[in-house]
Parts: sequence; C-alpha cells; structure tokens
Amino acid sequence: MQKLLISLFIVVSIFSQSFAIGGKKGSSYDKVQDMEFLNLDCDLDFDDDRNVTFKNDGSEVKFTSDNEIFIDGEKIKLNSKQKRLVGEFNETFLELLEKVKDIGLEGVELGKDGVELGLEAVSGAFEAMFSDSELEDVEADLEKKANELEVKGEILEKKAKALEKVGDHLKDMKDEIKDKVPELGKLDWF
Repeated sequence: MQKLLISLFIVVSIFSQSFAIGGKKGSSYDKVQDMEFLNLDCDLDFDDDRNVTFKNDGSEVKFTSDNEIFIDGEKIKLNSKQKRLVGEFNETFLELLEKVKDIGLEGVELGKDGVELGLEAVSGAFEAMFSDSELEDVEADLEKKANELEVKGEILEKKAKALEKVGDHLKDMKDEIKDKVPELGKLDWF
C-alpha cells in the first residue's frame, strides 16, 4: 500500500504541474510568458502564419516565417546565412512549443487517470469494509494500475528531459542570432 501512495503522489504531482504547461485539448498557444529558458525577459505572441513576436515594454522583435526579422516594425536587412539561422530558430522554437503543449496534455491525461485511481482506491476500501471483498484483491488491482501509471509518468519525464536539450540548443541559436545580427545585439532584453 505504501508503494501505491507513493505512486499516487507522483501522479498528483504530475497532474498539478501539467496545468502550468498545457491548455485544453485542441487549443494552441497564442501567448506565452516567462521565456526564462532562453534568457529572455519578454512576452511572446505567434500567429497562424508561424510568425513569432517577442515583446518587452513596448519594443518588439518579430521573426517571420519568411525568415525575416522586424524590430519595432522596421525590417532588418539580413544576408542568406542570417536568414537561414532565423528560419531554423523560428521553426525549432515553434516545434518546441508544440511538443511542450503535447507533453502538458499527456500530463493532464495522466493526472486524470491518477485521480480516477485514487477514487477507485477509496471506493475499493469502502467496498472491502462493507462486503465480502478481500482488501488484498483490491490492493493488488490498484497496485497494478499504479505501476502502469508510474511507467507512463516515467515515459513522460523522459520526453520532457529530451525537450530540455532542444531548449538548450534553441538558447544557443538565439545567442548566435544576437551575435550575428547587430540590431538584435543592441537590445538588452533580447
């Protein structure tokens, strides 16, 4: 039973954290705050055309799906290498956000399964108390289900760790863009 309680604790932890990441199923991000993983102090907007806009105190940097950069509405002249880097950054960034959303949704599903298991545990305990059911049978069934949830949680954790590597690569790309595009280098917040 102790293993069951530990498993339920893990599931509830994942469930509560997933609300900080995801939204409802089928929704897409349109605004993201706290870009700490990129060392950015800004908000983020993106649109259906796959343009990404970083905003900070009235200033904004927009990366377009055409591999262009606009700073406060002014188009920045880029050479082909800079454009390639902008395109790679933009696509990697959007893919990362989509994967984070997917992991968040998986976490919500896993959390819901954990809540259902918790309710099943309470129900099973009451049933065992007021019927001829054996508590050991209920515990064995619950432990099996808890182990399955724990495995799903471990898989989800591995996916999240893989995304950390993508985030690190994205940060390196952001730093490279800032170094190679002087106009971005002048922005202390980007």
